[in-house]
Amino acid sequence: MAAEPARRPRVAILGGGVAGMTVAYELSRGDWQEDFESITVYQYGWRLGGKGASGRGLHGRIEEHGLHIWLGFYDNAFRMLRECYEELGRGPDSPIRDVESAFERASVFVIQEPVGDAWLPWVAEFPETDEMPGVDPAIDPALDEAGALWSIMLRALRLVASFNRSGTLAPGRLAELPEVRFEPVPAAGGDGPPSPPPAIHLSPVPPTVLDALGGCLESVYERLRDILTKAHDFELAAALAVAETLDPDPAGHDPDAHRLLTSLLEEAGTRLRARLGPTADLSDGARRDWYLCDILIATFRGLLADGVFTHPDGLRRLDDEDFADWLLRHGAHPEAARCGFVTTLMYDLPFAYRDGDPAQPSIAAGVALLGALRILFTSTGAVAWKMRAGMGDVVFAPLFEVLERRGVRFEFFHRVESLHLDETRTRVESVRLTRQALLCDPSQPYRPLVEVAGLPCWPNAPLADQLTEPLTATDAESFWSRKPPAGPPVVLRDGADFDQLVLAIPVGAHPYVCEELLEADARWRAMAERLETVYTQAFQVWLSAGPDELGAAWPAVTSGGYYEPFDTYADMRQLIGRECWAPGQVGSIAYFCNAMPTPRGLPSREDRALPVRAATRVKANAIAFLEQATGELWPGGVERYPDGFRWELLVDDEERSGPARFDAQFWRANVDPSERYVLSLPGTTRYRLAPDESGFANLTLAGDWTRCGLDSGCVEAAVTSGLLAAHHLRPASARRLLGELGLPARRSASRGERVEAE
Repeated sequence: MAAEPARRPRVAILGGGVAGMTVAYELSRGDWQEDFESITVYQYGWRLGGKGASGRGLHGRIEEHGLHIWLGFYDNAFRMLRECYEELGRGPDSPIRDVESAFERASVFVIQEPVGDAWLPWVAEFPETDEMPGVDPAIDPALDEAGALWSIMLRALRLVASFNRSGTLAPGRLAELPEVRFEPVPAAGGDGPPSPPPAIHLSPVPPTVLDALGGCLESVYERLRDILTKAHDFELAAALAVAETLDPDPAGHDPDAHRLLTSLLEEAGTRLRARLGPTADLSDGARRDWYLCDILIATFRGLLADGVFTHPDGLRRLDDEDFADWLLRHGAHPEAARCGFVTTLMYDLPFAYRDGDPAQPSIAAGVALLGALRILFTSTGAVAWKMRAGMGDVVFAPLFEVLERRGVRFEFFHRVESLHLDETRTRVESVRLTRQALLCDPSQPYRPLVEVAGLPCWPNAPLADQLTEPLTATDAESFWSRKPPAGPPVVLRDGADFDQLVLAIPVGAHPYVCEELLEADARWRAMAERLETVYTQAFQVWLSAGPDELGAAWPAVTSGGYYEPFDTYADMRQLIGRECWAPGQVGSIAYFCNAMPTPRGLPSREDRALPVRAATRVKANAIAFLEQATGELWPGGVERYPDGFRWELLVDDEERSGPARFDAQFWRANVDPSERYVLSLPGTTRYRLAPDESGFANLTLAGDWTRCGLDSGCVEAAVTSGLLAAHHLRPASARRLLGELGLPARRSASRGERVEAE
């Protein structure tokens, strides 16, 4: 008798955030039914998105968990979304039919520097191109190839050398580095003829340089004499000349060359500070240029001194130290190491504050440096991109539509309560879930989307007409909900309901839902204990006045380093046309967000009042912020005598007075375990598990909390982790995809096993 064909495995994905949706998208490529019997996503509440979920409220307004801006290096995320829109095939009349219509460039950033009792804006307008991310194959997300890191730092050194010759450096020039060469620099203003080369002042060669040269590099020094006829500063020009002489692959470098470069850069930093003098004597522009040069010199010197270019761990070698502390150890001036540029890029952007406390900035140096290098040196088209609708509308609605067409099942209103191991403690035997709601027609799936202004969107609450009993948004999504289950528990069993399980629920929830796994595996316990998470807070306001009336000085700006408790602000005027307001009713939309003070320890599930207290605090914070801190952002939005916010500017259908008008706005405290932001604190990267390192035979991990290359909380990390998870589960499909893209396999982000590149 013929043998019965092997049953195809069933895949259950727990969590419908970015990582979970990426896994579902990758696993369901092509003829996926040849490899799997089913793919099912289990999601609590009525919508997908996790921390990136959004909903539509009154007037079709977009209500987000916080501020979501995609960065220009999100190649994996943009590529997936581009393919999704192409497969979806929306018609030409759709307001958002492809990636190009879904995003717009966000190239103006303002770093707010505190000066006494005022704020001094540091405006950085980054250049743009016609390109978009996600078209060409991405470089390794972790810059694991040492040559890529070396190339970036060589470009940075050219930038500093250019500054030393011209005396000017704008942040926007960071994206122009491929064109930076030792050539005449245009005069100020850019319209006149090039400035002549500066006068030549050759300094005596320091003894440290002579000692480091050695016989094998004497020829390099001889070559420097010719180059120095156009150089302004010996050590910096010598460092650039030596660096450009070396092989593009640091593996072939002579250790003496790295020692020489380290010495030269140390001398160059000292000379730069001496030449420019005290920062108090500099103009604001010169002082900021000095900060950037000092940071870049200290960074290159630190990478050399710590052996990063040739160490197998690459930038992860630095992760036991805080970034600013690492800069200081390698010669950066204290002002530069703690300047607004560092604060905004390295700390504010990734909520990098221990316990959510603005007085405790802390981030692993390697993680921070990787993020900064990717943003400044590998972005495509623009340094950042804003969505032209909510993240739920732009990202998760089209992903849901495509996946449902492919045959992926979605089980909404299923909250994961616990995972249980088998007797051998090597497999997940079962998953226990709470059913939150019953459908009026159990034979049909829940239809989650509504149309707003011609666009499929997620509502801001469950659609009651499809449920047997009403379910509020709070009861559907709050970890502390008092709502009784809608029926007996749902239990998924290994071998019956799933054969492969994907855990795409963030680590903040693991102490609650993965208790048995933590008990069975010391690595899981370490990850849950060491990867700290923080609350975040956000609010949005809709104002009747336009930017001109408000006195906004910059177009569609994003700002950081500002007043606590909301140090990050974004002008979101591009969303007005995607909402349903009467003509002229709304002139401006503004988003604010930040980390939020977070008590240590594991919150009790019996503390039902915790989310209420947190939301009340966010509201009070927001009202105080509008009253006291908006004058620098909107000079026309405040009264002068007496001073204070012009509350009548807030759009309110009920036409309340004073701060009561804030009740018509939107605010949110993200305190649920699965919503808390995962920090990348010094000394914690080693505790992250990679997607294929769960330690349990039928369990794969996915999320920005895994070891995935970027090792930080962002969309690109979540997508990359989801790709690695999917390729672990479906390697044959990954190999086919690689062949189509013409890409080689690459090594795992966590160990030397071969996996497939995205």
